Amino acid sequence: MLPLLKLLENRELHQYKNVIEKLAQKFELIKEERFTLNPKGDRYLFNNRLSWAVSALEEIDFLTRPSKGCLKITRQGLNGLKTVITEEQILALRPQYNCDMSYEVHESRQSGIDQIWRMPIHEESLKDSYDQVNEKLAEDLLKKIQVNTPQFFERLVLKLLVKMGYGGTLAEASAKVTGQSHDEGIDGIINQDRLGLDSIYIQAKRWGKVVGRPEIQKFVGALHGQGAKKGVFVTTSSFSSMAKNYIKNLTLNVVLIDGQYLARLMIENNIGVFVKVSYEIKAIDTDFFTYE
Repeated sequence: MLPLLKLLENRELHQYKNVIEKLAQKFELIKEERFTLNPKGDRYLFNNRLSWAVSALEEIDFLTRPSKGCLKITRQGLNGLKTVITEEQILALRPQYNCDMSYEVHESRQSGIDQIWRMPIHEESLKDSYDQVNEKLAEDLLKKIQVNTPQFFERLVLKLLVKMGYGGTLAEASAKVTGQSHDEGIDGIINQDRLGLDSIYIQAKRWGKVVGRPEIQKFVGALHGQGAKKGVFVTTSSFSSMAKNYIKNLTLNVVLIDGQYLARLMIENNIGVFVKVSYEIKAIDTDFFTYE
């Protein structure tokens, strides 16, 4: 927060978009840091965290928005620059605003987003809890798959790929897979696009052991035998490092999906799961309260 206030200390009106760029330059953010997306993927992480800092400073009357898209430091903000403000004093200014302790002022001159401020603590806790729930769900999904039949697993992989946008409708994809099942080690074929301009060959292994390089070599040989250019090897277990290294230098495009990645894709695409409960995290829309 301190770098933001110092940028505004001349008491002039500052365009919000210019403030973003000046702070990015001040902290010498590289392109990757500047344009990293937040977990939701709808906003840049740097912009998002700056928005939180602006909201916090606005709540304690350290800055104001005289017009839309503009920032200006207040007299209280100038006084804050001259003294060391503790977290307790910030809370005393606005006791009802309980997010202030989630921000940490950094005076380090090192570059990087983390040297500006950190994510609100309560959001970090929610994110950790969310990740833990999904990790347990992924484990349970793999256990359910393991006790089912190989045919069920092949069907599951097909449903997942269709849900992800491959193969057209499930009926169209199923007909093609049924006709090609177990042909030279290929468990199925699915269109990459709805027009059928290219095909993806599939092998699905409901295994408990690690899939090694020999199995991938057999799959690649089957692809060559079919004149195929693209293949997806899906397993409920994992791949050895030799198997992963083997596909790196292939002329064919082969994708390996292990159990953890499979479970994550199932959760993201609502295959074998349902939304038990949903929570929305809301924040103040500061633009709503700006002057016209």
